[in-house]
Amino acid sequence: MKLHELLDWAEIAHKLKGLYKREATHGGGPEPYAPLPMFKLMLLGQWHGLSDTQLAHALKVRLDFVVFTGFEPDDGSFPDATTICRFRNRLVAAKLDQVLLRRVNEGKDAFFGYRGYSAVDTEDGYVEHVEAHPANQAEVMQNTTEQRSAGRGDAQCP
Repeated sequence: MKLHELLDWAEIAHKLKGLYKREATHGGGPEPYAPLPMFKLMLLGQWHGLSDTQLAHALKVRLDFVVFTGFEPDDGSFPDATTICRFRNRLVAAKLDQVLLRRVNEGKDAFFGYRGYSAVDTEDGYVEHVEAHPANQAEVMQNTTEQRSAGRGDAQCP
């Protein structure tokens, strides 16, 4: 089962409505990136432990990031690190960061599995050692989501 099927993205998109003032005022200026792909990008950054700069770069070179977020590679327009930082700050200011992360994490056990490591003797072919870890071990070993977002939520964007 894929993550796209596990979450009600329409519900999350609905909660993200109104995040941009431009939605209410229909003001001028460039069209902002859609909130749902930006939120999905936040999730990828959280899950992979990426900085905003690393996340912006990964979106340009990793097809799986493009597919998951829904950004269109044809137009060549991807958010930069400053845009990502500002979006995160909007989420925090609207108090949506924790609400939406909790919603996503409700089904976490359904899409996090295990990863295994094995040491095999190349000459004899026998297994010397096997280890299994939760697939989200990096997340488990890091600070809690609340501590991490609190530290990055008021980040100064370049």
